[in-house]
Amino acid sequence: MERQFPPPYDRIYQEEIALLTAARAALARLDIVSAEDLKRVEDMLEHLNQLFLLVVVGEFNSGKSTFINALLQDDYLPVGILPTTARITIVRHGVLKGSRNEDSMIVLTHPAPVLEKMSIVDTPGTNAVFRQHEKLAHEFVHRSDFVFFVMAATHAFAETDRVYLELVRQYGPKVVIILNQIDLLADQREVHEVERFIGEQCASLLGFRPEIIPVSAKWATESFRLHNLPHRRKLWEDSNMQQVVDLVNNRLNEEVRLREKLSTPLRVVQTVATRYQGALAEQLALLARDFAAINEIEAQEHAYQQTITSRLDRKLDRLEPTFDGMLQRGNRFIDENLQFRALAHLLNRQEFQNRFQEAVIADAPAAITSQVNQIVDELITEDRRQWQATFAAMRQMLMRHQDEIIGAVDDDFQVSLEAFEDNVRQAERALMRYSRQDAASSVRDIQLGAIGETIITGVSGLVGGIIMMAVIDDIIRALIAIQAGATISALVGPLGWAVGGAATLGGSAWLISRRLPRARQQAKQALQEQIGQLRRTFEEALSASTSQEFTAFRSQIHQALTPVESYLTRLRDELQSVQDQLNEVKQEATRLQNAIEG
Repeated sequence: MERQFPPPYDRIYQEEIALLTAARAALARLDIVSAEDLKRVEDMLEHLNQLFLLVVVGEFNSGKSTFINALLQDDYLPVGILPTTARITIVRHGVLKGSRNEDSMIVLTHPAPVLEKMSIVDTPGTNAVFRQHEKLAHEFVHRSDFVFFVMAATHAFAETDRVYLELVRQYGPKVVIILNQIDLLADQREVHEVERFIGEQCASLLGFRPEIIPVSAKWATESFRLHNLPHRRKLWEDSNMQQVVDLVNNRLNEEVRLREKLSTPLRVVQTVATRYQGALAEQLALLARDFAAINEIEAQEHAYQQTITSRLDRKLDRLEPTFDGMLQRGNRFIDENLQFRALAHLLNRQEFQNRFQEAVIADAPAAITSQVNQIVDELITEDRRQWQATFAAMRQMLMRHQDEIIGAVDDDFQVSLEAFEDNVRQAERALMRYSRQDAASSVRDIQLGAIGETIITGVSGLVGGIIMMAVIDDIIRALIAIQAGATISALVGPLGWAVGGAATLGGSAWLISRRLPRARQQAKQALQEQIGQLRRTFEEALSASTSQEFTAFRSQIHQALTPVESYLTRLRDELQSVQDQLNEVKQEATRLQNAIEG
């Protein structure tokens, strides 16, 4: 049933209901919100419709139940040296005394006038022995509108007192320390010493100086049993319980109770929202690290792509001596064989090609293949290192999400995260299987397929081209004149003019000998061009296969990163949205608190 608040508190009440509903919805979006914190916020919706709650807390055997009996001016709650309160007990106003169970709590009714204004809550005692009792008390403290913290005078400010006071202060209800059992102290001087000690401990350890009221709940309850009125008044006066009664009747008047009742939910929602804002800030910072890691991976990928050309160029420089060696040997071969005295050797094409192969080509194909194999090995090693660095970065992100990051906030996010995990694992397994030897063979299949064709074609071109490149029309005509009807193959070409002609026709020999220097020059130029083309073909083949490897590398990285980047973006947006909602909740709570304090 909705409670009726007088103006202007009726408007604040309605706004608080809306605020608590919004806070509950925002917190429910997060996996990390504990069930206890969510229940605390939900409790506040019910709390607003209840009477003012005066909650009594303290260590076991500090005299809480006796203190409540003194407030009721009746021996109503059971007391003893053993724990008598194992459950939350709420004492409400009733014409008749009674007891019932309600929501795991004991509800007592009593006709005491003080209960017309408020309900009094007796909590289980806190200590190291009865941990379950202490847990119950801790779970209820947030519902307090006002707290009487009972300490035993003979062992005031025990460790459990400090811990519980920290919890009470966390949720912010006003608290007054009741220094009970002063009847066990020697005199008033000792009472003042204990008061001073408690004040100093609270100031140094908790950062506040509470109001302290020394009482003897025992004397107060004993006074009810006395029939001698003067003795009764004297014992009641010595108990100092009248100061507590005055506080309840006067300072906790209706206006104060209304304000405190409305302030309690605001304190709770502020505390819970602040706690999870801090957690969200940590999560968003971790997500920022993830995005930085993704950017770093992409930057490394870009840098890796940019270095491929220069890296390959430096490696290809090692092939230069082989190509230069062929060119130098070819030039010597041309100088030695395009001489007038050696023209007869050109008649046998096969013999000429064999000699060219042996003198010029020599072991160049084997040397090139060896160098290419070495370059491939080096490229694979560097690629593998790049892969491993990338996988390490992605694996680190994955581990953070498993150990530190808030879980997926809906099923779609979970699917994205699982896809990322699967891609990373598959890529890692592929890398594990991708041995250096297998990788080298795979890359060589790509590279040397084209390069092998280049070697065959290029060498054939070099062998046949030495003859074909010295195409001189007038030498052809001289050759035809010297040896009409001679069989001249396409590969023998115009240099076949030497067949028998040099021995018989001096005039033609003179003509040919004049053309030989230019023929040698043209042959060398043709050789240089062919070796240059061979070199370029090798470079293009290696560059193409390296580019293919990089494309595959980039594709695999993007395939692995795409789902996680999508997941991280959506998770970041979701968490930021909740963070913004909680910030709005806190701002609204501050506004309403200011309106209450008015």
